[in-house]
Amino acid sequence: MKAVKASPEPTYLLPSKIEGLLAILSVSYARKNEKLLQQVAVNATYTIKEGYDYDNWNGGQMGHLIRMAIPSGLFQDVMDDLVGIETRIASDLNSISRCPNEYVSVTIEQAETDDILKWREESGALLTLQKSEKEMSDATERLWVKGQLKVFLSHRAEHKEQATELKKSFAYIGVSAFVAHEDIEPTKAWLDEIELALSTQDVCVALLTEGFNNSNWTDQEIGISIGRGVPIVAVRLGQDPYGFIGKFQAVSGIGKENDQLTDELVLAFLANKRLYQRMTASLVQSFETVKGYTMANRIMYLIRILPSLSDDLIQRLENAPNTNSNVKRAFAVQNNLPDVITRLRGRQ
Repeated sequence: MKAVKASPEPTYLLPSKIEGLLAILSVSYARKNEKLLQQVAVNATYTIKEGYDYDNWNGGQMGHLIRMAIPSGLFQDVMDDLVGIETRIASDLNSISRCPNEYVSVTIEQAETDDILKWREESGALLTLQKSEKEMSDATERLWVKGQLKVFLSHRAEHKEQATELKKSFAYIGVSAFVAHEDIEPTKAWLDEIELALSTQDVCVALLTEGFNNSNWTDQEIGISIGRGVPIVAVRLGQDPYGFIGKFQAVSGIGKENDQLTDELVLAFLANKRLYQRMTASLVQSFETVKGYTMANRIMYLIRILPSLSDDLIQRLENAPNTNSNVKRAFAVQNNLPDVITRLRGRQ
């Protein structure tokens, strides 16, 4: 068979000239006293997507996309005429490029820096989380079940009952959930308790019912969770993830029973590397102390898909039927546990 030579990658001239062209524009904008345009040219970091577009005009022209990222303060200044400024810079670059078969398009966006999160603090509405170590320790003991994954359920007030039912379902499989107003002692200031729960949570679950984003409290809860770097899992219950929540994993909750939704959330927790060890420890602890055959079967179905466990947790799994008759007599345990133990030990 005759070998077929691969087509050479196209070579473009314009992308390599962009840095020098921006330097020329900076001088030109300064001479014309176009300060805002000069600031964009000077402060932008950029990436170039070569061969982004093609135009048949004048024998064919290849277009490249320049994505310019600028500091948040400068981005606020250009927002009122964002499209106009993008168009102007692209036009100016093309006019001085001297590359007749190539052209550029420009998009401008806000740089992803810590400044994005500072607006929450500067708004004056953000809950403060300056708590002593003793307060944090006391809160952990008071608000959460020891040894269990700690889940903060963010919800609109009118959906408290739904959140409470989800909390109960979590409890059966070894997950400790906090529902504002449900878990707050009458003698405690409710705002302080919410702050402490937010500052000690492992993961935030956002119940995105209709109008979720219209609540000041839910948005602040999400903002605090993002600021602390806490994993967030959104549950679509009439509203799609939005803003920063859209960056995180989401599951659909429409038409699902609490047990089914809870199991899907547990799978989402297990898929997160930061939560895996805590979630597996919670499952094993719940497995050891389960109070019924049905729940033993349910937990077994979750445990049997685990890719790995520590030596200690494997040993505890193996011993659970010897210390808990509910585990020993559950059919899913009898049918699956020996193979699961063998598989997990083989992967160590």
